[in-house]
Amino acid sequence: MDLLKLISDIEKVDPEVYERLDPRRRVFRHFGLAGKAVTAAVLPGLVSGIFQRAYGQTSALTPEIQGVLNLALSLEYLEFYFYDSGLKAGTLIPATDRPAFETIRNDESGHIKVLREALGSAAIPDPTVGAFDYTGGRGLIAGPFATVFTDYKIFLGWLNPSWTPACGPTKAALRF
Repeated sequence: MDLLKLISDIEKVDPEVYERLDPRRRVFRHFGLAGKAVTAAVLPGLVSGIFQRAYGQTSALTPEIQGVLNLALSLEYLEFYFYDSGLKAGTLIPATDRPAFETIRNDESGHIKVLREALGSAAIPDPTVGAFDYTGGRGLIAGPFATVFTDYKIFLGWLNPSWTPACGPTKAALRF
């Protein structure tokens, strides 16, 4: 999760986001340093606390802010279930690579926790793995990436950073 990108997206629907965070602006100036000192266990509470203080002082999260955060939450579920499915697919991922994918999957789980805490009762429900079709088959599970969880090269190709939610497998998984 790119926290600064998320805040930038929030700024598009709430131009006053930085004013709401103003006394805590130094948090963002020093966020790079904080990453060295803050453990993954503390991060969800830190981020959700920032949003709660920023918006909780005057009102609840606006519907627009909820929408931005829920979209981010949907994408975190998409990523979590992708890595989790890959790890559960028997011998798809070589033993030497499994620790890296376990770390990534666990990070995605942490991102979900952060967003759910920030959104509170406004968070979307967990869509479960069945909500995503990673094959590109638009729900038919028979798309061009049908072997995504049996062919390691296809699995890695799905992760190609040049693909964005606007194209490629991610778009198909979200069934746009």
